[in-house]
Amino acid sequence: MQWHHFTRDDGAAEALVVVLFVHGGCTEAKRLASTWARAVPRSAFAGIELEAGARAVAHSALRDIVTIEAAALDLGIWQVVVVGTGVAGRQVLDLVTTGVVPGISAIVIDLPPGPLPMVPAGTAASIRFVQHVRPDDPDGAGFDALVHALRLSSIDTRVVVLPAGADPASQAFGTFLVELVANASIGRSGRGR
Repeated sequence: MQWHHFTRDDGAAEALVVVLFVHGGCTEAKRLASTWARAVPRSAFAGIELEAGARAVAHSALRDIVTIEAAALDLGIWQVVVVGTGVAGRQVLDLVTTGVVPGISAIVIDLPPGPLPMVPAGTAASIRFVQHVRPDDPDGAGFDALVHALRLSSIDTRVVVLPAGADPASQAFGTFLVELVANASIGRSGRGR
């Protein structure tokens, strides 16, 4: 696991956006950060590169690096938004649903199929999904079951489902990013300070 700074911090960051990406995806993660940094200018952007072929990440190690980097910016963990696409999105979902990092927010884009998470009672988190219809789940039943399970566990969950082939995903991602960063910024001005 390797940390990458994507934007420089001028000491006024109100949120930290961390893009989790698989080995070889740094260029795309940097592109996402540079594209959206203008929309949320009071945010610092960074990335965590997962090792090649990593199917599972030690959540405690991920929590530790995110907590240390957020503290270096004088931010609490509730002021962190973690983003992941595909396999990295599955890691983000697992991080949120384990409750290892209470209060964290996340955006998951095009989550691959997988088991329903076991969410500990009282897990506090916000998660947003930008999901294209998948050929392996054409009616969305698997994804709907996941969203239902998350909502039953009281995780703040919102979803935008897009038809296969359409690519307004960037706009949907941007909407969720601005929302979660705004929520994180509230913490800078009073919550937990």
